[in-house]
Amino acid sequence: MKFRYKTGIDGELAVSITLFVHDVREGKIIRSVSVSGSGWVHESLGTLAQKLIDRIF
Repeated sequence: MKFRYKTGIDGELAVSITLFVHDVREGKIIRSVSVSGSGWVHESLGTLAQKLIDRIF
């Protein structure tokens, strides 16, 4: 998971999450999913990250 605050007056929060599902027996990636989003400065990192994780599942 990566996060940062965008530069500018509002300091908008930006989060990116990439999830990899590995098959350990075969040693390869079965699936990968990436989501990203941004929120307002009043939103917490945890709140925005949870919204993005909900989109995956």
